[in-house]
Amino acid sequence: MGKGMSLRGWILVWATTACMEVAAAGQPVGKAEADFMAGCGREPSGCAFTRLVIHPDQGFSRVDHLVFNLDASAWSALRRDSDVFWQAVHECADTGKAHIGATLMRDDRPGVAVPVRQARTGLYCLSVLDSSALEAANPGSGMRLSIRYSLDRMRSVHGRTHGVVPFFAGMRSRLLVINGGDHPLWLDGPSIDGGLVRGPISGGTVVDAPGASRVEGDTLRYSTFQGWDEFARAYGERESAMLGAQPGAPMGVEHPAQGRRERIQAVVAGLSRRLTYAYTQANAGGYPRRTPSSIRKSGYADCKDFSLLLADELRQHGIEAVSVITGTTSPAPPSLVVAGFEWADHVLVWIPSEQLFVDMTAGAGREMLGPASAVFGHLGFEVASGQTVVIR
Repeated sequence: MGKGMSLRGWILVWATTACMEVAAAGQPVGKAEADFMAGCGREPSGCAFTRLVIHPDQGFSRVDHLVFNLDASAWSALRRDSDVFWQAVHECADTGKAHIGATLMRDDRPGVAVPVRQARTGLYCLSVLDSSALEAANPGSGMRLSIRYSLDRMRSVHGRTHGVVPFFAGMRSRLLVINGGDHPLWLDGPSIDGGLVRGPISGGTVVDAPGASRVEGDTLRYSTFQGWDEFARAYGERESAMLGAQPGAPMGVEHPAQGRRERIQAVVAGLSRRLTYAYTQANAGGYPRRTPSSIRKSGYADCKDFSLLLADELRQHGIEAVSVITGTTSPAPPSLVVAGFEWADHVLVWIPSEQLFVDMTAGAGREMLGPASAVFGHLGFEVASGQTVVIR
């Protein structure tokens, strides 16, 4: 508006918490992590441990600890795949909250710290573990790579927590969830040997996937939103705040007087000529960050900006328009249990009076689409009401 033993292109956004909190299993979480990771040397592929804590203020903390067992064949395969063995991404403003350590270990020698390169790409900062950084350690029989990455006390603009945790086929995995917030935490994830991870939790829970498990799906979604209606309304509150802060004057689009459809076409064409698509530091993120006035002055917009500005322009011409959140990159989650931008990555405009969708990012002449011809998703959720909209 964000696998397997080859970690090429893998993106992680994780966090940590104090070690003396009590895990769902009834022991300090620091000890829970240590006990779980202690046996990883005996696992054929390795282990993955994630600890997710939801705080009462709806902030969250998370830590992920991975141990990969690298024999000579696995090492050769990793080197062929990519020069980047592993990478994590976070907003640059959160760099001070990110902590990472990487160590090569073998039982018959001291551990060797592996340097992690810091980089920046576009709007985000990266921590990168290059394959070349591991060469001096001569990986082989009995060699293990330990990576521990964390982010601490993260907050979202909407005051609710949502995200995803990866699972790894063939690896022994444990997800420890501690929910200290006022709202239930909803989980929706893969089937592990036929058992589906789904539903609300309070207090805490442990999800285990032994190395030999058959895991269908590679991520577990979590959210403190009570459903997509609440998710859409949270977006609507943010959008209303941006509209009310500084709506500004319309862009002076000339419109024919003979009909509503003609006025809509003129407004859409005018905005298309005056604004280009751009996603920058100014408008990054899943929620509107700019007012109509600032969007007009900048000369560019992303999908959120376009939808907000188009709705503002149309309403000033007496035409009601509604922003709709939908997804473009994949089918909707099968259960729609967990609301989050992992699926809902696009915003467009619905004009009820004309039964018409407008997608200002679709390109000149292709912005206005009837419900039967829309190409950007199967379902949408009306901002403010949260009602489901069938787009295609």
